[in-house]
Amino acid sequence: MNHSKAESIASNINVLSQDLLKATMEKDQLKLGRFSRPTLRTVLSDLWMWRKPALILLGMLDVSFIFLSTYLGYSVVYVFFGHSTITIISWTVTAFLACSVYPLISLVCGLYDRFNTRSWVSILARCGMASALVWAITVLLIYVWVFKPPGRWIFFIGALSLTFFLSAGRFIVVRLGANSPTRILFIGNEDAQNSLLDNIDSEKIKDMIVVNDTGGSNVISIAFDEKNPDSTSRFCRQEFVNLVIFQDASGINIMEHIVQLLKQGVKINDLVGFFEEVFFKTPVDFVNTSWLILADKHVLRHSYRALKRAMDILISVTAIILTFPLWCVIALIIKLTDRGPLFYSQIRVGRGSNHFNILKFRTMEDGCENNSGPKWALCDDPRITGIGKILRKTRLDELPQFWNVLQGHMSVVGPRPERPEFVNLLVQSIPNYDLRHLVRPGITGWAQINFRYGSSVADSKEKACYDLYYVKHGGFPLDLYILVRTIGVLMAGSR
Repeated sequence: MNHSKAESIASNINVLSQDLLKATMEKDQLKLGRFSRPTLRTVLSDLWMWRKPALILLGMLDVSFIFLSTYLGYSVVYVFFGHSTITIISWTVTAFLACSVYPLISLVCGLYDRFNTRSWVSILARCGMASALVWAITVLLIYVWVFKPPGRWIFFIGALSLTFFLSAGRFIVVRLGANSPTRILFIGNEDAQNSLLDNIDSEKIKDMIVVNDTGGSNVISIAFDEKNPDSTSRFCRQEFVNLVIFQDASGINIMEHIVQLLKQGVKINDLVGFFEEVFFKTPVDFVNTSWLILADKHVLRHSYRALKRAMDILISVTAIILTFPLWCVIALIIKLTDRGPLFYSQIRVGRGSNHFNILKFRTMEDGCENNSGPKWALCDDPRITGIGKILRKTRLDELPQFWNVLQGHMSVVGPRPERPEFVNLLVQSIPNYDLRHLVRPGITGWAQINFRYGSSVADSKEKACYDLYYVKHGGFPLDLYILVRTIGVLMAGSR
């Protein structure tokens, strides 16, 4: 009798617990439904974090700004100066010509580079330079076409107003991103956590917040329970997390966690994928075998390498012919200002870790390493000659490397070749550093346009992250983008 009563009580408790669990789940589902609806906050956050929608929106705004600035320039001249030759056709043709040259100019000036929006001085300078170039080329095209360019006031007002509109558009996008930050939950070890936070801080990204279980903004401290996916999804609901980053999702059983989070409307990514999508580099410390196997590796395909080789030869021959008069001028100045050879030959490591002799205009004192041995060149290195400072600043010292490209030792685009003395050190100090030797080194590259001149192991590690990104994502579109952005880097005089 007592035994039957105990069974009855246990059965009632079980029914009550099931009802309570069902009610709790229904309540959570109601919360889940409210949270997963797209809101203005989540839409703005997605637009700024995931580049393609933001770029499309910004591009559409820029086109409208070009038409508006053109109309404003023509209207002001018509109202104040009474030019009767100004018509709707002339205004429309000018606007369409400006729109046709704008994409290339915007890439050269880096207007769509997210990290160029960190400083308002940088935004104004880049937008001003882009506006002046767009209007200058447009006026030139109109002059060639109809032999009657628009007046200088149209050019001045159009360029000034376009600078204001482009800057204002980026200011609005940046403010929207800052007011609607992406709230990130990271699940991984301390080293990976610190790497993520350091990159967010160093890039001065204000539209991303890494949350923790107490609502903090820069500390990660959540106990991850593989067997309890509800705990992760509940935490994401409480902290309004819209992105969860796993350091490595292949080694743990997290399928149920991912399914729950996806149902909740939370985006999922791994650490390497996040770095590649947001920072456009591959963290060398966290690259594993799966990354290398699953990478597209388009740069290693025979068809791509053959076509790129043909393009390298064409570009190199053209560059040598066009710049040969400049070679003569540089050679004359070097001889007049400094004693010693014109060219400097140095052993570098190329594709497949093979060695070759790189050729450059000499920018340092002759025999400066005879006693000291190999040393990294610094920005204000005392060994650099007077003319060498100008050549290195403008990168004209690298013109002879087109001869290395013709010889097949280098490519126009690729990782910068390093000296074997440094490579031996870097291979031991930097994980996966040797992967950059899968492709030919280049005169310019992804690391060169995204990072400063390297002069230490830490700098080389950062540049290796960009080199590995190129190894995985390289192709003709990225090569073309690097070439165009190199023009902007040369115009800015940065090295």
